[in-house]
Amino acid sequence: LSLPSHLPWQWMSNLHSFGGPLPKSWILSHIALGQKIIERMRILGIKPVLQGYYGMIPENFDKKFPEAKIFDQGNWVPPFHRPPMLDLMDPMFSKVAQVFYAEQEKLFGKCDHFAADPFHEGGDVKGIDIKGGAQSIQEEMLKLNPNAIWVLQAWWGNPKDEILS
Repeated sequence: LSLPSHLPWQWMSNLHSFGGPLPKSWILSHIALGQKIIERMRILGIKPVLQGYYGMIPENFDKKFPEAKIFDQGNWVPPFHRPPMLDLMDPMFSKVAQVFYAEQEKLFGKCDHFAADPFHEGGDVKGIDIKGGAQSIQEEMLKLNPNAIWVLQAWWGNPKDEILS
């Protein structure tokens, strides 16, 4: 994980590992903080938006899963290199998404809204089936929760037309 000041850009797949790693104590304390915030939001009638899974993986993912089809995403703004992206049509995507959502639900409870912005502020789409990949992203959300709502940001050509179709 990147430094706390850069985590928003990590979750938007703009960079990874910048200034990290973070100590486990920091991670655990922020899980607890997130749980308190989400609990309070629900008490106030606010629906939380949790992270959706869209294929972002650690740089060394291919060492453990050499059969996975992975796309390098290039640089965001030098010196920041984007994390690699798992092919959204690869069966491994579904496996990783299911684990991601199951673990997130254990930590933060059920949720209806998920933010997932593949190719936020760029990213290399060469060889990626964007429309099919978007369907895969949404299918995994709906497997977890049939009422899931996919939340996207809109700027800099995001979301791509193929995602919306």
